[in-house]
Amino acid sequence: QDPSLPAKVVQVLRGEYSELSFLGELISSQLDVDRMDYLLRDALYCGVSYGRFDLERLIHTMSLSSGRVVVNIKGLANVEEYLLARYFMYWRVYYHKAIRAQEIVFQKVIQRARWLLAHGGRNRLWADEGLLRALDGTLDLSDYIFLDDNEIICVIKRWSSSHDRILADLSLRFLNRRLLKPVFHEPPKEVDPVIDDYAREVLLQRGYDPEYYLVRDRTREITYDYYAIPFNRDGVDHRCPAPIMIEFPGEGLREVSETSPLIRSIAREPKTGINLYVPEDCRDQIRTLVATS
Repeated sequence: QDPSLPAKVVQVLRGEYSELSFLGELISSQLDVDRMDYLLRDALYCGVSYGRFDLERLIHTMSLSSGRVVVNIKGLANVEEYLLARYFMYWRVYYHKAIRAQEIVFQKVIQRARWLLAHGGRNRLWADEGLLRALDGTLDLSDYIFLDDNEIICVIKRWSSSHDRILADLSLRFLNRRLLKPVFHEPPKEVDPVIDDYAREVLLQRGYDPEYYLVRDRTREITYDYYAIPFNRDGVDHRCPAPIMIEFPGEGLREVSETSPLIRSIAREPKTGINLYVPEDCRDQIRTLVATS
């Protein structure tokens, strides 16, 4: 075994391994293998068709140019299909209100467990040492590999019987899909902070701790977006993953949104939205306050 292999792997992940620089783009870019995989997999398991695209054809049109991954102009339609699949999956699946609510409740379960751990509640969490290290941020690689969906679900089932009222309630909500509900039917671009104050007052009146039962959810908090323009007013935005480049034989490379009006229309004007999630028995009262404010 090559003793330098671990260091080379780290260099690839950081995009610093010049000999195989294109591997970094295959691992993390806007046309990486993870995005290609999760789109088709999620579309299959969700039973929807709009997350599908012609993977084989897209791969067939990809090549290397000056050490980077590009797509031949003949594959432009396939790139458009791929990005539109991401667009529709984003808005119809990943940002669906039920999915967002489930993720939010899970995050709040973990938040409460961490609070208890930090305030002397280690013995009340009924979790193995690996999970406890995950909660306090000291887990190692073996702990990480051990943790899986089954382990998490089992401990949340135990937490549903916790003597801590908030942890037990949040755990039951997660297990029984008794989720927090969105205040707005259509997420607006901005929400006046005064509305948060209204919601906080309603929750307190009904015995809910707003720290755990009032959540302001933004579209940008989803892990992946459908396509991020790699340029800002000052030039290249290095925070964006490597963009998709289209190769014009004999003419050079162009970023896909500069080539496709279709992609430019969805990428340069990204949809944004904010929603407030609250317990269902508080929602109508908060909506009434919002409507009359």
